[in-house]
Amino acid sequence: MKKLFLSFFLFYLFLNLGQVFGFGGTRPQCNTNEVQLSISPNHSNLGDVIRFFVSSGDASTWWRNEFSDPNAVINCNETRFGWETQCRANKPGTFTWTRIWRHCEGNFDNCSEECRKTVSFTINPRPQCNTNEVQLSVSPNPSNLGDVIRFFVSSGDATT
Repeated sequence: MKKLFLSFFLFYLFLNLGQVFGFGGTRPQCNTNEVQLSISPNHSNLGDVIRFFVSSGDASTWWRNEFSDPNAVINCNETRFGWETQCRANKPGTFTWTRIWRHCEGNFDNCSEECRKTVSFTINPRPQCNTNEVQLSVSPNPSNLGDVIRFFVSSGDATT
C-alpha cells in the first residue's frame, strides 16, 4: 500500500514539476486578450457606489482585485461572486483597478501563471459650496406676526 501511495505521489509531483520546469505538458497561457473589464460609473463622486466587473471573458478562477490606493474605495462586497464587486468611493483622485486571475483548462491544477489586466477610474471631489454666488431674500421683510413669509433664491443655484 505504501508503494502504491508513493508511486501516485511521485507521479503527481512529476506532472506538477513538469509544468513548472517545462516538461510533462504545457501550462495554459493567460487569456488577457479575451477578458474585458468595466467600471460603472467610471467617473464617480465621493460616496457613490462603484461596480467593478468582468464584462467579457473568464477571469474568475483564483482571482483577486487590487487597487492602486487601497483607501480609494471602501466597503467592497461581491455582488456576483467572481464577476462583480461593488465598493463605495472614498477618496478623490484617479486610480487603477487591477484584476488578477489564473486561466485554467480542464481542472484547477492546470492553470496559467497569474494574469493581470488594469483599468483606470476617477473619483471626483464633492463640489464646494460658494455662498457668495447665492442670494437669498425673504418677503415680506420686515414681517408681522401672522404674515405668510416666502423665502426665495434670488440669484445663483441653491436648488440641490
